[in-house]
Amino acid sequence: MTPAETPIPYAPIERHAVIGDRATAALVSADGTIDWLCLPLYGSEPVLASLIDAASGGYFRFGPAEHAWGTQAYVDATAVLETTFQSADGGELVATDAMILPSARAHEAGSSQAIVRHLACRGGAARCVFAFRPRRGDGLHVWCSAGRAESGVLDFTLRAGEEAWAVLSFGDASSWSEARARASSDETIAHWRRFAAGIERRDGRGGRVLRSLLTIHLLGSARNGSVVAAATTSLPERIGGDLNYDYRLSWIRDSSLAVEALALHGDLDSAQRYLDWLVGLEASGDPPLRVVYKAEGDGDPVERVRGDFAGYRGSGPVRTGNRACKQSQLGAFGFVADCLATYFECGGSWNDRYFQLLARIADHGARHWREPDNGIWEIPTMRRHVSSLVMCWVALDRAVTVAEKWGRPERARGWRRERDALRADVLEHGYHAGLGAFRHAYDVDGLDASSLLVPITGFLAPDDPRVASTVDRIARELTIDGHVHRYDPKVVLGSEALPFGEHEPSFLLCTCWLATAYALAGKTALAEAALARVERCGGSLGVFPEGVDARSGALRGNYPLLFTHAEYLRAVRAIERAPASRRVR
Repeated sequence: MTPAETPIPYAPIERHAVIGDRATAALVSADGTIDWLCLPLYGSEPVLASLIDAASGGYFRFGPAEHAWGTQAYVDATAVLETTFQSADGGELVATDAMILPSARAHEAGSSQAIVRHLACRGGAARCVFAFRPRRGDGLHVWCSAGRAESGVLDFTLRAGEEAWAVLSFGDASSWSEARARASSDETIAHWRRFAAGIERRDGRGGRVLRSLLTIHLLGSARNGSVVAAATTSLPERIGGDLNYDYRLSWIRDSSLAVEALALHGDLDSAQRYLDWLVGLEASGDPPLRVVYKAEGDGDPVERVRGDFAGYRGSGPVRTGNRACKQSQLGAFGFVADCLATYFECGGSWNDRYFQLLARIADHGARHWREPDNGIWEIPTMRRHVSSLVMCWVALDRAVTVAEKWGRPERARGWRRERDALRADVLEHGYHAGLGAFRHAYDVDGLDASSLLVPITGFLAPDDPRVASTVDRIARELTIDGHVHRYDPKVVLGSEALPFGEHEPSFLLCTCWLATAYALAGKTALAEAALARVERCGGSLGVFPEGVDARSGALRGNYPLLFTHAEYLRAVRAIERAPASRRVR
């Protein structure tokens, strides 16, 4: 392989964009390389994976021969990507990537899928390369308008006004042409614009609200309505560390938050498809749902360590599946209950199966809230996590609200009794006067960013003194340069953990929580400042990762992260709705 063929190894996460067809997704580096793609589904084996193994992972290049970073931007109101490269002589080469998503196509395993890339030279002359080095090639086909590339490599030059096309397809050996490639790309652009036109939004944040909604839609499954937590696996939370997990799965917590955001912006169809998927998964036993599912819904996503990948910048191990599938996370059901209640409040049609799922969730919370669990952060040690109890309260509270408002008052009595008992227990044991804050767990007197859920969920009013002191302590003691971390690892995990700020990055969703808490308290200037830090991490694309190393500014973790986008939208909504009479500057 020549240097021109190979990509820049391990491009920074912030130098990536995502495209997808709502069955799977690809990451596109700003040097023009597609360095991550699983086919045919999110959780399938990767066919291009130089992102996590530069030597043998596989990649697709169709663009400038020289190594250079381009400028990435999405075509307005779409998930179609443009990467623009400037040459030394003032010329310009634009690469446009569309992962084909005709609205009429059924996304089923084995159906045809394709990425279409268009190159256009808009001045000067551009020496270009086509290089296709898949990790595995079964079912894959490539076509290039610039010539035949039986060896997987082709060199060519484009001059001002000239263009070229390439297609990477799966499950479709039929011939491609420039006309077919152009029509497929145009149809994909039209699909995304139809979705964007159908959602309600006020977007005074430079298009970031729309981008978050588009990213949530992209991470959804057109096949069954599920939503994955991220497009990738094992992008590390710490370079050289082992905090590398598979997020190409559907957590009921993250998915419910994201679907709730869509419903609040008028997309009740997506919410209904997701809820239909959930009730189709429900178990008759206890608990009513698992914590995490494969995107296709079948089988446990048991965690496996993969020895055949080096890991991003050598950060191993690479994992598939996730240990969370075996955990108890009582609070996860609160997010589902909140999503169900929001769906009904937004005008979603009544469905008795939805209410029965809500009732099973509430019954489960009523029976088990006195028990320990692994918590929202999926810590191996079972504890009585305060945020889990708060979210159990949410499950019971939302069930009471729905039952009373929609004519099921007899179901609400027992739930109300357990809800009130749970709340009293948390106020007695969850708030630590010496700490001046709600604590991580009943037996751990440490700060935890998830305590910000106390005002966010309505468990206590934003102006309650216990809430105010908790928010203040978290803002002062769990932040580095304004970025909020989950907790102090030495307090929560033990003395063997690395120090605060070194163990893991700040989690952007935690900074979103802080922004929301500030907004609810009327402190809009502080809320705006916190949210601006998150927005800077999304760059010009407005696509958010899992975390950021607050010391270096480098992005960390899987990408793009559904949880971050959902909490970003919640923070924006809280700022927009902050009552003027309570605004504090």
